[in-house]
Amino acid sequence: MGSSINGTCECGYVTEELYVGSGRMNYETVCMFPHYCQNCQTLSNENIYDENLICSKCKSSNIIPYDDKRACSFMEHKVLSFDTKDKIGRDVKLSAINNLCPKCKNYKLRFLTGAVMWD
Repeated sequence: MGSSINGTCECGYVTEELYVGSGRMNYETVCMFPHYCQNCQTLSNENIYDENLICSKCKSSNIIPYDDKRACSFMEHKVLSFDTKDKIGRDVKLSAINNLCPKCKNYKLRFLTGAVMWD
């Protein structure tokens, strides 16, 4: 089951509503997850199951998921409800705090569970 999340930072940066995970009809091929693009320095929501993962905004392959230590300075114990495994069996978790903000470049971005659950 998928859910929505929102990201906010004390610098004023706010993400659009992001949909993470997948639905019942596409769970074998789609698993959306936030990524940081090192090329255009933006947050984008990408399918971690794509073999050739690229930024949907600038088409760069220089992106990192928000469970990578370069995008999350410390994986907090409070992980959002999103917790899954990617296709190679790696645990994919999203920390609620300590995430890299694309605007101020500090690890102050917070992800909050949104109001939408989808299937």
